[in-house]
Amino acid sequence: ILLFDADATAPERHAVRQSQGRALLFFTLSPITLFSISLLGGAFSLLLPRAGSQAGEHRARLLFGASSILFASLTATKLSHAAQQYRAHCVKAILTAIGCLATLAPILFLDLDDNSISGLIPVVWTTLVCFFVSFSQLAVNAAFFVDPATCM
Repeated sequence: ILLFDADATAPERHAVRQSQGRALLFFTLSPITLFSISLLGGAFSLLLPRAGSQAGEHRARLLFGASSILFASLTATKLSHAAQQYRAHCVKAILTAIGCLATLAPILFLDLDDNSISGLIPVVWTTLVCFFVSFSQLAVNAAFFVDPATCM
């Protein structure tokens, strides 16, 4: 769902055509993005069976960390491409950066060691952040790229 930000990129705006540095960044970020998606799947599968009980510090940290890495890599990938519409491009990058910070905040500010956190709380928080970022980006797409004259 986070990849709703992706749109058809014209070849001249793609990261590999911008510069060697951007191309290298793009190719470096691709496996990091895929790895973080795999970590998310693993963390969800560890946390969901424990939804009614204690989450366990390492499971919650894994989910929040994987989410943060995914948002960070999506932000950097977004910024490596040339903008079709500069303001929309910046707003979408800011939204994914907010997602990164929102999923990193529990690691930094919550006491995940106290075993009072249910296994469902990290799953719900991560899901809510993903929905917020995804639907906010869809709203940006609607505001910047949809021609109101063609809508009914």
